[in-house]
Amino acid sequence: MAQEKTSIENRINQFFTAYEKRYADALAGSIDVESTAAVFADSFIEANPFGVQAGKNDEELRKVIPQGMDFYRKIGTKSMEVDTVSITTLDPLHYLAKVHWRATYAPKNKEELVIRFDVI
Repeated sequence: MAQEKTSIENRINQFFTAYEKRYADALAGSIDVESTAAVFADSFIEANPFGVQAGKNDEELRKVIPQGMDFYRKIGTKSMEVDTVSITTLDPLHYLAKVHWRATYAPKNKEELVIRFDVI
């Protein structure tokens, strides 16, 4: 069982390493829309301080992925890096990942800013 858990944890860590790389590539101007969309389920839920909404993995999602990255570049996003991933086993088939991110921004005519935040 311990070996199985380690394998799952490795896969989860690899997922976020790949996510971080796709984000960096997108900030540099190379957006892989298909690989980004591929990490979403057919239907998914997004929650943020403004509310909760359901989304679909469809052409509309593929259309907004580049728009989202354009927005992040416009506000001065320079990098989005994973600091740590904490994994909690919920049951043998489900895991909760708490990802601690470090975002670096360099808005025009302003000092560089680092924001650290968690996503679960």
